[in-house]
Amino acid sequence: MSLLLMAVLSAWSTEAGAQGTARGKHKHARGQKAHHKTASSARTKNKIGLSVTLGRTSRELPHVSDKTTNEADLTSGYMTEVFRKQKGHLPWPVDSKNIATNFGYQRYEPNPSVYRYNLGINIAIDKDSCVRAVYDGVVDDVMDIGDAKAIIVAHGKYFSIYSDLSMSIVVKGQVVSAGDVLGQVGETGQVDFRIFDPNDVWQDPEKWLVREKTGKNK
Repeated sequence: MSLLLMAVLSAWSTEAGAQGTARGKHKHARGQKAHHKTASSARTKNKIGLSVTLGRTSRELPHVSDKTTNEADLTSGYMTEVFRKQKGHLPWPVDSKNIATNFGYQRYEPNPSVYRYNLGINIAIDKDSCVRAVYDGVVDDVMDIGDAKAIIVAHGKYFSIYSDLSMSIVVKGQVVSAGDVLGQVGETGQVDFRIFDPNDVWQDPEKWLVREKTGKNK
């Protein structure tokens, strides 16, 4: 299992490096560059799902009766249930609620006749804005996806994923709390936010985030 995971990550790194070299041979306007990065991420980020699944199958998750900041507890079955109850109450990972791309099948902007399945939501916000953990957990991995980064945080058997980051200030195995800064938004001016559940199903993150109240009776 670990050898297969290493092979996936190695192939991913090779592909990303090749894309970076090709980009270095051409100069583009900032708008063209942002579009290129978005397309590059779309081709590579789906591999996150495989790495998360493989990581889960190789981890023993002990049961604990109390929530603590201990790393073993934060990846336990108890934390899974704690996180499950946060649906609809999680804070947004950035200081913006502007969803640029929703979850599920979406038209691919360069070619409206083509649809792609978005595994999360893309939240638009200024480049270099802080990206924060939505709940207590342990950093499961920090990955390179082309010239951007993705951070995976384990909450029991759930995972929250933050990608299209220009930098990470956390490392694998680090315990984080809700609201802790993980990194910064990259050149695309968006953060790709995803939630992966214990049944290996991608969730609609918007349904997990706290909803802004509108109207007097809501």
